[in-house]
Amino acid sequence: GGMMSGGGFMGAGGSFDGVKEYDLNRARSGHRVPPASFNTAAGAAAGGDRGGRKPSMRFETGQGGMNKDVRGSMVASVEPLQMSETGWKPRNVDSEDEITRKVKEVRMILNKLTLEKFDVLYEQMKAIDVHDLHVLKGIVHEVFEKAVAEPAFAPMYAKLCHKLSEEVKEQFKTETGDVDFRRILLKGVQDEFESSTQGEDEAYVRQHLKGSSPEEVPTEVLQDAMKKSKRRMLGNIRFIGELYVKQLIKERVIQEYCVEKLLERAERQREEDVIECLCKLLTTTGKTLEQKEKERKKKVEQQKSINVYMARLVRLSTDKSLPSRSRFMIQDLADLRKNDWVPRREVAQAKTISEIHEDVKKEEAAKLQAAAEAARSTGRGGGGRGGGGGAPDYGRNRMGPSRGVGGMTMHHVNSAAVQKTRNYD
Repeated sequence: GGMMSGGGFMGAGGSFDGVKEYDLNRARSGHRVPPASFNTAAGAAAGGDRGGRKPSMRFETGQGGMNKDVRGSMVASVEPLQMSETGWKPRNVDSEDEITRKVKEVRMILNKLTLEKFDVLYEQMKAIDVHDLHVLKGIVHEVFEKAVAEPAFAPMYAKLCHKLSEEVKEQFKTETGDVDFRRILLKGVQDEFESSTQGEDEAYVRQHLKGSSPEEVPTEVLQDAMKKSKRRMLGNIRFIGELYVKQLIKERVIQEYCVEKLLERAERQREEDVIECLCKLLTTTGKTLEQKEKERKKKVEQQKSINVYMARLVRLSTDKSLPSRSRFMIQDLADLRKNDWVPRREVAQAKTISEIHEDVKKEEAAKLQAAAEAARSTGRGGGGRGGGGGAPDYGRNRMGPSRGVGGMTMHHVNSAAVQKTRNYD
């Protein structure tokens, strides 16, 4: 009874802080009158120092340069940011040298290059003035990196290199002699081939990971680096084959320096990556190599014949210690040659929009033809009561005795014969 006297739990004043009650109906009508506790003077008298501080004053500076939150927590003072010497700065395009601008322009053209826009973009690339050796090297480097990174478009980049080697005639003198577009390109391809085919193994990749010793390389980083190295190696091999098809690389170089070198290493070390490179290279160059052998009237050297290469590979595939994937790749290569180098499945390659539309039309026509043949075959086999077909007669309607239920002999009579007898009557 003592607790309820004096206005209940809120006290005599009708509010928590001893002030008058807040008129809720008046606040809802839009004429809100704030309680006295929100007034600075009244709040100070009623609620102590709670209404005496300014609303914006949240922190107070304490000892030792620390900011003290009035709620009790200590926050360290923040020093202003300092600009480092290697920090990012907005790039001034006008400050770029001419070589950088030209190489960047080539990169933008290559990013937009397709078979549909090949002629237009090639003219733009050819219009770039190559007056310096560094510009020429930058152009070759950009084209080579795109070809290696996108092996499906290797024929298109090989075509680009073929046209540039014929029309970009600028030559520059170096310590090793005069160089042009073709020489710089083949030198880069050769360096990449030598470095990749000599180091597909784990030890080589470990040694070439920067910033750490071979023993400290994490397993995930090592596996990722090996995958990238393998993709780059296969991309370079595909590009080499397409350059040979475009007659930028001589046949002797492909046979002696590429095929025989890879084949000897595959027979000696049984490395899966080397066998895959060899199969990829012969898949691209095998048809051209065999055609040139047939065109030549003089006898081809025994060691440099495509027949010898395939025989050695087939002999290698009989080794059971070789991974199944490598043996199947060799078998697929042998089947490809038997089929006159025509693949059983369509190989992914760059196409124009019109070629894509033609492929779609062929697929739709093939589906319609297959559906029509299926419907025709169904019409032959079906019949029912009114049809002329029906299930084949396996002797059920033939005349003759058969064993019935309970061992009784049952005689089947041909219904057509009975009908014919009735007509005679």
